Amino acid sequence: MPGRIWTGNVEYGIIMESFNNPNITIAEICRNHGIAASMLYKWKEHFPWMEERAWKERTLIKH
Repeated sequence: MPGRIWTGNVEYGIIMESFNNPNITIAEICRNHGIAASMLYKWKEHFPWMEERAWKERTLIKH
């Protein structure tokens, strides 16, 4: 059985969900979407600028 094909928009949305919900674990997010944690981390490699951007946004929100 072939694997699911994820669009860039879906990948982006799931990655942003992981950044925007600091109280939810990566495992829980992956379970909700039916993906492996390793896949989420692989997707994050496709968007290296996102982690820095999300960190800056969180820092701005906290202050």
